[in-house]
Amino acid sequence: MFRFAKCMTCKHYHTKAKWKNDIPIFTCDAFPTRIPFEIFAEEVSHDKQYPGDHGIRYEPANPDAK
Repeated sequence: MFRFAKCMTCKHYHTKAKWKNDIPIFTCDAFPTRIPFEIFAEEVSHDKQYPGDHGIRYEPANPDAK
């Protein structure tokens, strides 16, 4: 089963990935150049402050989704 990263369900996530050498670079409003691996891999929750996030935290894109 394919699992989406929690980042992909955030209202700040940029749905169009940037590419560098055939590798996708995932971005969002908090991290416009690259979402840190620790956050994208869910090793660190972005419900709390993270260095460089400009005060932007995870917010569900569709808060009513179940």
